[in-house]
Amino acid sequence: MVETSEKGSDMNKYKKELQEEIKAEKNQDTSYKTKVLTKYLKNDNVEVKNKAFSSIFSQFTTSSSKS
Repeated sequence: MVETSEKGSDMNKYKKELQEEIKAEKNQDTSYKTKVLTKYLKNDNVEVKNKAFSSIFSQFTTSSSKS
């Protein structure tokens, strides 16, 4: 087997590119986004008083068994 050393072992060159790829992947994952929104809405005790907008966040605040 032949070792390839074209890219080298310095990850710093590719760090920004990897971060962008991971962000794009997480942005497309709806279950991940739901989990994050639920976490922040619960931790920050967000309460929507305007009935027109309360239904938007109800899917994130009603699931108390998920963590």
